[in-house]
Amino acid sequence: SSVPVTAGFTTLLPPTLNDEPCNATSLSIGGAPLAASTLGATATTANGYSNPGCSTAANPKDVWFRFEAPASTSGLAVRVIGNPAGQVRLFSAATCNGPFTQLGCQGGVGPNTQAPQLLLPALTAGTTYYVSVSGFGSSDPQGAFTIAVGNVLSTGVGQLAQGEVTVYPNPSHNGTLNLSLRGVTSTNLVKAELLNALGQRVMTQDVTVRGGAVDQALPVQSLAKGFYTLRLQIGQNTITRKVVLD
Repeated sequence: SSVPVTAGFTTLLPPTLNDEPCNATSLSIGGAPLAASTLGATATTANGYSNPGCSTAANPKDVWFRFEAPASTSGLAVRVIGNPAGQVRLFSAATCNGPFTQLGCQGGVGPNTQAPQLLLPALTAGTTYYVSVSGFGSSDPQGAFTIAVGNVLSTGVGQLAQGEVTVYPNPSHNGTLNLSLRGVTSTNLVKAELLNALGQRVMTQDVTVRGGAVDQALPVQSLAKGFYTLRLQIGQNTITRKVVLD
């Protein structure tokens, strides 16, 4: 008698066309959002920078974009829509072969969450810059998202309208955590709180705003390693950022 045989097949996804910096997709300043995807993306070998960036992805499966800086980048940002775009990083490099210098990074609030807009710093007009997009975590689901370089959007809770919130280094490896704010116009005092994974407040600090800006080291040296939430009260806005101490 014959024995039935069941055959199984696995379909391997081909790498995306912009899986590496030298195949980066071009973005136009102020253009319509571009449909993109991380489906099939693999992790780029870090060259001049390290992983994780501003998320937990030690092995980010990233896709790459490039744009030419205009005469002024004031009020411009890289904007993504879609949870597969959980980490957005901006790099400079002499060529697409690197090495790459990270100029900025934004991550979502946790696994499988969309990154907020990444404000562009002052850039050299006519120079090509590179953007990598990956999930927040190494194992986040891959899929579709949109990306654009255009005017900063006011997105309410979680963002500082016409301003920038940066927490670095994140992850923090040496007990140092710095808070940088730009474009603060609604208050002269910011309240910073750090919550542990149980939601317990483990640090509170009032930070003075000078000239619309804050550059403040936060006292985290005595805290245990782990995941934390930094909660900022800036006028009427409450902004949170995920922080990793290791």
